Amino acid sequence: MYYLDTNIFVRALTGDDEKKMKHCQDLFQKIAQKKVIATTSETVIAEVVYVLSSKVLNYGFSRKEIRDQLETLLMLNGFRFSQKEMVIQALYLYAEKNIDFSDALLAQYAINSEANGVYSYNTDFDKIPSVKRKVP
Repeated sequence: MYYLDTNIFVRALTGDDEKKMKHCQDLFQKIAQKKVIATTSETVIAEVVYVLSSKVLNYGFSRKEIRDQLETLLMLNGFRFSQKEMVIQALYLYAEKNIDFSDALLAQYAINSEANGVYSYNTDFDKIPSVKRKVP
């Protein structure tokens, strides 16, 4: 099994370096065919979301594009990721509720674990009816 770094996702999805894009897309094709088994971390996914959404870096993908592209890659046959479903659910919250991905991921943890809620001053959590936000 191999861990994928942020730049592998970014190069595959942006085309900002055509040679690297082809190599990365070839790698994802091998992952789809289970010729390569791959994984990553939640931190990498969060960084991919941040980079792809960046207007400063001239990517500026929409939230829906980020969700759809990452979901496609995470669902490849050879992709193993222990929190895959939770990350995909968080990507949906991120896209649909217009909240930061890190907040969406924390909210999804709270939902999946049936926690009592989230302590936060961030009112974005109030956009998610199934998450009760409290302040200290």
